[in-house]
Amino acid sequence: MKLSNGDGRVSPLHDIGFDAPLKRGVLVVAGLHHASQSAATAGNLIRFAGDWQPDRIIALAPQYGWCGPATTSCGNFAAFLNSLARTHEHPVVIQTNSLPPPGTEALTWSDPCAAAIRHNNAVLHTGILLVAPGWYSICANDGPRPGYPGALAIGLARALRASVICGGTLMPGVVGESSGTATNERTLWGVEVGTAGAAFMPAPATEYGFMILEPDGQGAAPTTVPIGRDGSFTACGVTYR
Repeated sequence: MKLSNGDGRVSPLHDIGFDAPLKRGVLVVAGLHHASQSAATAGNLIRFAGDWQPDRIIALAPQYGWCGPATTSCGNFAAFLNSLARTHEHPVVIQTNSLPPPGTEALTWSDPCAAAIRHNNAVLHTGILLVAPGWYSICANDGPRPGYPGALAIGLARALRASVICGGTLMPGVVGESSGTATNERTLWGVEVGTAGAAFMPAPATEYGFMILEPDGQGAAPTTVPIGRDGSFTACGVTYR
């Protein structure tokens, strides 16, 4: 298992697939480049990661072209990664789409972001990622939402026959489908994580939050965590404000 490619190269899926059972859990968050512009949100996420020490952090970064020499979010995102590395001891994976949205160019990393990724030994990954046994994460392009929050993720889960975490839809949602018998039941999950920050969206158009994946007796269970407009949230029984 390869957990570092600090030179900025993209790792193939099998190099950084996490196939070992969870010990603490996984923190999955989208929109960190915008969340890092809010001192309250960024500070609370860093404190939570330091307290909980998840097995890994997956930062979903759909390709909106946010990273570039002229964007202020790059310096904030780099500062966030630098601060996170001082409190969190385990791998951080920055996951992007396998293809950019129509009409946009592929995501490139500015010098501040590339330096922070390299310095903090973070992993860049493109495409589908094995987050934990039976769980995959996917970056989606924002667009019309099919029916209800969680619908896109559960549709992808049915196609892959595995639970799916999806970022890029901006709205959190959890859908579970059970199958099998009472003594051998299996739940397929579709989870949309929302976004930890969306400075480019008007406030009523999105709900802020992230998700955690924790081990349970049958594998892993998802929990979505809403973030208040003041950057506060409650996770694992602790309120961060």
